[in-house]
Amino acid sequence: MKKYTGIVDKITYPTIKGWVFNKYSPQDEIDVSIIINNKKVELVRANLFRKGTKLHENHPTGRCGFQYILSLKLMEHGNNIIEVIVGDGSQKILNSS
Repeated sequence: MKKYTGIVDKITYPTIKGWVFNKYSPQDEIDVSIIINNKKVELVRANLFRKGTKLHENHPTGRCGFQYILSLKLMEHGNNIIEVIVGDGSQKILNSS
């Protein structure tokens, strides 16, 4: 059974946005790893307010969002694989490419 719930809402240059939280301990802040073409480029804290998660996803505060601004320097010519993974590496967030 998956410990985390979340989704990547948007992956369009220059922004990656989404939300994630621990279903069993939703008040805990979660870090997510941004992976581009199999290389970890950043660790981002998921603590931005997301109104919808409080209303529809049963998060107590709604502070479980994350955002990362992509740099063109990290992208390769052609197709790129972008993944968002819970910081401890245990679970890929839905809608990662």
